[in-house]
Amino acid sequence: MKIIRKIITLILLVVLGYSTFELYKIYKTNHDEHEALKEINEIATPKDSHKDITGEDILKMKEINSDVVGYLKFDTELIAEPIVQTTDNSYYLNYDINHNYNDFGTVFMDYRNTLEDTNMIMYGHAGIYAGTQKFSNLNTLLGNNDEYKKNSYFNFYTQDEVRRYQISYIIKNNNSEIFNHQIRNFDTEDEFNKWISFAKENNSITGLNEINYGDKFITLQTCIHGGGDDKVIVIAKEISRKKY
Repeated sequence: MKIIRKIITLILLVVLGYSTFELYKIYKTNHDEHEALKEINEIATPKDSHKDITGEDILKMKEINSDVVGYLKFDTELIAEPIVQTTDNSYYLNYDINHNYNDFGTVFMDYRNTLEDTNMIMYGHAGIYAGTQKFSNLNTLLGNNDEYKKNSYFNFYTQDEVRRYQISYIIKNNNSEIFNHQIRNFDTEDEFNKWISFAKENNSITGLNEINYGDKFITLQTCIHGGGDDKVIVIAKEISRKKY
């Protein structure tokens, strides 16, 4: 019995040590990510100031990283992140805004997108629970009308203008053949209607502003908490844009 107890104790110590190490890795990655964004955050949210982001601020961010194309900010600050774009959809999965390796990566726009596409697609990591990584908090909106209503508006700031959005659909999907949310433009109204019908039929919330043919919108993609192949897909309608 003593040998069995020793073995069990050893196993528990190994498990405890591994768990502690994994938690430390998450903490360190999170700390490094916050440090990497320090300069950007000082531009976006300066101390003792409630000013809105301007085109001049975006240009300052571009001085830190020329890949910056804008800044995404929810009214509630559920998410507030610089958006970058490079020549592929893999680099910023594991590199921060300063080009240092980081498992949290940086929120990025699809490399094929332009700012004038009908559908601009942006990607961010989710982590294992809310608040841990870039787009983690999108998981809190899935199937939750109360959270959706509180967090349905956000702005996307470019160097020339600010664009206002309202979330219309929040779905989960793991099959791009059934629903390809990465389509950037639609050749015909029929093509669009077939595409948007999936979002309508599978919407996890009661959307407040439907998207119609001719509208522009942003699609935010992240992984679902708990693992698996499902993606959380948030589609938001552009409701206004104005020059600074």
